Amino acid sequence: MKQKNFQKFALPVVLLYVALLYIPSLYNGFTTWDDPLHILENPAIKSLDIKSVLALFIPSVKYMYHPLTMISFAIDWFLGGDHPLYYHATNYFLHLSNVALVYLLINKIAQNRTTAFLTALIFGIHPFNVETVAWISARKDILFSFFFLLGLTVYLRYKQKRNFTLLLFVFFCYIFGLLAKPTMVIFPAALLLVEWMQEGLSRKTLRPIILLFFTLSFLYGIFTFLLSSSDTSVDFAILTYSLPQRILLIVYSFTFYFLKIFFPVSLSAVYSYPVLITLKDYLPITLTILTALGAMLILYFAARKKYQQELVFAVVVYSLPLIFVTQVLPFHNSSVTADHYGYLSSIGVIFFILFHLEKYFHSDLSVQKIHLALLRCFQMLVIVVFSLLTLQRIAVWKEGKTLFTDVIEKNNSIWLAYNNRANAEIQLNEFKNSILDCDTALTLNPHDGKIYYNRGNARSYLGEYSAAISDYDSAISLGFSSHLVFYNKGIAYTQLHRADSALLSLHEAIKRDSTFAQAYFSLGFLFLDALHKPNDAIKYFTTALRYNPVYREALYQRSAAYTELNEPWNALQDLVTYFSLNEGTQRNVPLAKLINRSLDSLNGELIKLDDAINQNIDVRNNYFRRSKIYSLLGDSTRTQNDLLLARSMKKP
Repeated sequence: MKQKNFQKFALPVVLLYVALLYIPSLYNGFTTWDDPLHILENPAIKSLDIKSVLALFIPSVKYMYHPLTMISFAIDWFLGGDHPLYYHATNYFLHLSNVALVYLLINKIAQNRTTAFLTALIFGIHPFNVETVAWISARKDILFSFFFLLGLTVYLRYKQKRNFTLLLFVFFCYIFGLLAKPTMVIFPAALLLVEWMQEGLSRKTLRPIILLFFTLSFLYGIFTFLLSSSDTSVDFAILTYSLPQRILLIVYSFTFYFLKIFFPVSLSAVYSYPVLITLKDYLPITLTILTALGAMLILYFAARKKYQQELVFAVVVYSLPLIFVTQVLPFHNSSVTADHYGYLSSIGVIFFILFHLEKYFHSDLSVQKIHLALLRCFQMLVIVVFSLLTLQRIAVWKEGKTLFTDVIEKNNSIWLAYNNRANAEIQLNEFKNSILDCDTALTLNPHDGKIYYNRGNARSYLGEYSAAISDYDSAISLGFSSHLVFYNKGIAYTQLHRADSALLSLHEAIKRDSTFAQAYFSLGFLFLDALHKPNDAIKYFTTALRYNPVYREALYQRSAAYTELNEPWNALQDLVTYFSLNEGTQRNVPLAKLINRSLDSLNGELIKLDDAINQNIDVRNNYFRRSKIYSLLGDSTRTQNDLLLARSMKKP
């Protein structure tokens, strides 16, 4: 009875525990680590119509090619705008789904619910996996893992039922996984592993569907590699290492992830590249550990002649997701390792250790019950310790400053951490602290333009516009020529009342991003406020609204420009839209004055139209004009009366 109850409630218990443990992650905010790039400053996800969704499938060197991940961000934006809860909730439920799939997959492979229960639980609460769940921008890893696990689980089901619908479902999981993250190209190898485990190596093992998947993976891999290597501005840190050192870096990476699964301590958002001077310096540290562990496993299982299939499954599941992130093929990355790369890989190691322990303690008659009880106590201790470490790690990912302070505390030689903390401090209005962090980052790396860009932003907020412009120029000279640096430089020139220089910088920003609504708005404001050219200002405000239809400030300033041109109808129309997008603005004194000016102009227009109608001057058209004014003023009765009178008259 107890065993039946355990089988019935094992999965719900795992899901409930993991769900409760990760609740604090729902209250985290955005970080300054890729979240602005993918979400807050990404116009591509700000709409969810067919045209916008299709545009996400167009390759760009700005982002890794993961259109499905971007679509998921667009859905989050549609539901909750810039509120971080919606994005964290999506990661939260995807992680719970992955935990459930791990349970189902391991149960099918091991035919042991206890192993499946413990594997899913440890995977779900492991501190090493916090980064993937708590970091919004790691969505691609958690989403591709979902389709990988779902496809593999359904394929095992297909092996039993031989139902074509199930096979078609696996195919779509594969395609969706590729669109979530290119690492899904490893999926055919996982299917081949399943075939080998169940039927052994033979010609039948390479089924046509698996061959099709391998072909698609090969073509897709070439496509994404060419796309990533097309950005010639990227500095590949891996290229600074010699070929022998790169081989050791691969060894280092595989060892790193393996050890972190067993000892998830000193976890960090950024790990520095290891210093590899010669083979002699590095060989004793990592290669010895890896060789010793590998030799122990091979000798042990060769002697016992047991569990070879499970060992191969564990090794393959561990290794496959890491192949393309261990710099086998060079790619740009701030560190040679990252916690979120080990999310899927951790399943293989966790599974095999737990599987072997369960088999040993239940098949060996010499093992006493007290030993099994001690094992359960140890497993409980691991669960408690991992849970506490996970809660601590979730708190680290609360926002940008806490995240990069944690990185600095663990390694104060990573310039990137100081630069990212400086960026976070700008968001918190801690501008002096931001400048200090930028100064430290520059002592560690004086050749990165992003540091000068961040320091320029901090100085600009402090009103040090000349110093800010100097920093922006340094950023540009070092190759950081983003539209944002020219935009912020233009704003600094505007504050110094150097309109000509501001115009040049803002136009340069638009050259680099023709959809950047803020640059058009700033140009409009410059023409309205400094150059006193309301006609030109209206053109730029209108362009800004084309790229951002809910740009409230653009509506407000365009209404001011229309008022300057004595066009009260257009001015009030913009103000009405502004009100509909921005509740609580009635107490805005400048806005109230602007509305009063528009209303006075409309009343004056009404008097003129009344006089013209009384004098029988263009009566039909004047009735139409007067109906529009009554409509703006909310007088529906007079609006309808004038429309009826106008329509009853014949056209002249």
